[in-house]
Amino acid sequence: MGNKSFTPVKVLRARDVRNPVRSFQAEFGHVFYSFENDIRVWPTHTGSALDNNSRRCRCQSRVNSICLHRGVIYSALENGTFRSFEWEYDKNKSRSLHTYAMEGTRLALRAMCADNDILYLGGEEGTVRAWDPETAAPFRAFEGHRFPVTYITAHARQLFTGDSEGNVMCWDLRSARRIWERRVRPRVDSLVVSSGVLFSPHP
Repeated sequence: MGNKSFTPVKVLRARDVRNPVRSFQAEFGHVFYSFENDIRVWPTHTGSALDNNSRRCRCQSRVNSICLHRGVIYSALENGTFRSFEWEYDKNKSRSLHTYAMEGTRLALRAMCADNDILYLGGEEGTVRAWDPETAAPFRAFEGHRFPVTYITAHARQLFTGDSEGNVMCWDLRSARRIWERRVRPRVDSLVVSSGVLFSPHP
């Protein structure tokens, strides 16, 4: 198969964003992206961001990762907490729901994902924890990384995690048993599973 080139159909630029966007997700024609302490929203059909303060999800600390699940925006924060917001699409504004704290640690959260109503969070500590948003409590730990966890994704009853030193691990979601480990170097910033193949882009 030859090389393919792709042409962007639209470039979205926020007027006051100078530092890197750390995380973004898309749902129902809206792009949600994190910048410093904000989660901002971009309706893709308008070509401009919703810059009004009432249309941002404001957090107490830098937002390192976000995920969307069943209409709720979850954010993993530098101060070791994570927050949830509901985005009201008909009003184009957010409503704060909850703030959760990791018991026993205030180390930064770097990565998160959602799968089947469960949140998976990891960060500086190196442990990935499964959380039930309904009970606001962790109930399972995936322990094995010796370096900060930088990316998490779930697929087909398996959890894939990567860390700052380029280690990728695959886990059984139900038992938290580690299935395999690979070193891909450098730092893992993204993991994607498609047709049974795990992709980890290199710079």
